[in-house]
Amino acid sequence: MLDYLFLLIGVRSSEFFEWQEGGVTVSTDSVYDFIALNNRTLIAIFDFIEGVPQISDIAKRIIVYPNPANGLITISLNKNPNGIESIVVIDMFGNEVISVMNPAKADFYSLDISQLNPGPYVVRIVAPEGIANTRLIVK
Repeated sequence: MLDYLFLLIGVRSSEFFEWQEGGVTVSTDSVYDFIALNNRTLIAIFDFIEGVPQISDIAKRIIVYPNPANGLITISLNKNPNGIESIVVIDMFGNEVISVMNPAKADFYSLDISQLNPGPYVVRIVAPEGIANTRLIVK
């Protein structure tokens, strides 16, 4: 028997609402045990919070490269005059493995990821205009 761990990453502009299976609410608890057998599908439903900028606004202006990477990554803040509030790198278990608060306001920011183990990560960039999550593969 295989155990699977799925990571759901919410954004500042949403909050958890319910779990659904086959269009029917099966739980409103944020943590729900689920046995994945016979092609069952479980869906997490989130509500958007009004007044908070959506991801797409900031995601269009921020680029993380190179990807895959193994030393330094560069975060390009293309046409983002307000800078960013934080950069967080999250591993596949949901742990924050790197966190940089209030990085210098510049067009580019370099981040050393050489201490990270190879594998998939999420780079979360928080700016006054919203949040951008992008996948990063560390070699």
